[in-house]
Amino acid sequence: MCEAAAVFVFFRERLNFPVRFMRALSQYSFGAYLAHPAVIEFLAELGLDSLTFSPAASIPVIAVIVFVISFGISAVLNHIPVLKKYIV
Repeated sequence: MCEAAAVFVFFRERLNFPVRFMRALSQYSFGAYLAHPAVIEFLAELGLDSLTFSPAASIPVIAVIVFVISFGISAVLNHIPVLKKYIV
């Protein structure tokens, strides 16, 4: 928890991300947390895992792909009123 707080403060103070971006990141992060195991399994079924390429290259690439897809799923689910109220 302390590490997450430190990363948040670093991004907020040093990189000067817009408030709009930080709010979206905050709003969609729990849904992305819930969706990311399914995305990892889906990518593994497609044959994209950490052993597909060199681990030094494939792990960051897969992490970015999972991040983008998970936040996209969370954003879509947050725009459906019933799901937003009860699930996300």
